[in-house]
Amino acid sequence: MTKIYKKSEITFAILWIVAYVVLSSLADQFSENIGITKSITAVLHIAMSLILFFWIQKNKLGEKYGFCRLSIPAKRFLFYIPLIIIASTAFWGGIKLQYDIFKEV
Repeated sequence: MTKIYKKSEITFAILWIVAYVVLSSLADQFSENIGITKSITAVLHIAMSLILFFWIQKNKLGEKYGFCRLSIPAKRFLFYIPLIIIASTAFWGGIKLQYDIFKEV
């Protein structure tokens, strides 16, 4: 992984995106086959996230990608709390489609 990253960061990112899409698709299929939707997909995503996180830490790229302590006090960012609350309201009651979008007239 490190060789690919050092050669080209864009190629590295594209390979991870392709791996994410292909593996997620396969994991979704396996999850459906065992009857528990998204179960294997969730495990896959957690595993991929941990692999990348530990790889970033190992190669001392944490500061470059924002995994470091803030140099500014946290209370200067409190104004984001209302924005997060507003952005999350759509998920409070879950997602439910009440109308058939493709219904023929």
